[in-house]
Amino acid sequence: MNLAQIFAFLEGKKTYVTAIVTFALALAQASGYTVPEYVYAMLGAVGIATVRHSISTSAVAIVEATTPDPVVTSTK
Repeated sequence: MNLAQIFAFLEGKKTYVTAIVTFALALAQASGYTVPEYVYAMLGAVGIATVRHSISTSAVAIVEATTPDPVVTSTK
């Protein structure tokens, strides 16, 4: 499996994966395992990036849906 296939599989799922990993790490820490602080900082950055991508994707879709099609006229 190459990197393009992995990204295609993760399309639309990255925010959920980040949330599941964060929950699992919090559960591990609550169970007594030591999770370094930098791991949560990295997960926060990934979460913010996925939300930013979702917002920009939604904004493009809204603009495309509300922009009228140009009128084509004949010059004959």
